[in-house]
Amino acid sequence: MTKEKENIMVRRIIPTVAALLLAAAPCAFAQVETVAQFNPSLLETPESIAIDHDNNKYVSLALTGEIRRIAADGSQSTYVMLPLGAPPLTFCGSFFAGLTGLTFDEHDNLYANLASCDPGSRGVWKIPRDGQPPTRIGALSLQSLPNGIVHHRDFVYAADSVIGAIWRVPGDIGRRYARVSGDANPIHLHPLTAKALGQPGAIAHGMWTKARCLAALEGRLPDAYTADVRFKLPLTIPGRAAFPFRDGESAVHDARSGKPHLSGQVT
Repeated sequence: MTKEKENIMVRRIIPTVAALLLAAAPCAFAQVETVAQFNPSLLETPESIAIDHDNNKYVSLALTGEIRRIAADGSQSTYVMLPLGAPPLTFCGSFFAGLTGLTFDEHDNLYANLASCDPGSRGVWKIPRDGQPPTRIGALSLQSLPNGIVHHRDFVYAADSVIGAIWRVPGDIGRRYARVSGDANPIHLHPLTAKALGQPGAIAHGMWTKARCLAALEGRLPDAYTADVRFKLPLTIPGRAAFPFRDGESAVHDARSGKPHLSGQVT
């Protein structure tokens, strides 16, 4: 057999979407093993894979909102269905409604990105390992497209393929901003002083929030522009906030509840 024949294998392609495993091999090409098959005629379109400590595999089926569990013996079952907010293949926001990235934490709690057509369910979801109902832990706007996701040191990071980001706001940002700006307002410095003045806790300075938004848009704004903002509910720190930006319109809202902190326009 010639070297060319040794290195080339022609396979007949069948109309089935398959999840593949690439295994390291001491040759020029990796060996490919089919570990699960799906039926695209039933809209079974695998998007992301996560594996727990027991070697069970979890696959997001993008067009149906299903997370499929594949046991170590190869058997498949529905692990959970997340709400797409509309029938499959419905276009909303920036793309079709869909279930995208998956990741586990160290306790095998599962996290998923959901681009739902319903603003009340679009965002980052947690599916607890102990059987508790799935809950949305991060709200995102219809203009967002959450995609890649990873859990690291008690925080979930989600990549947006279209706009914006989810922030992690450190607890000392009020004191750090006070040192730079000279504005040492007690409501920004410590939870105790903020609560004494009627706030739920220390809150981020509004001008810091505005500046953070503009910093996030570096490279996407013209050399000269005007930024108009409207301050809404306080952003408690430490905390997490989502920042969508599209066509000059921006907003900051709570990553969990969706409550607004700021809206603005860049012209």
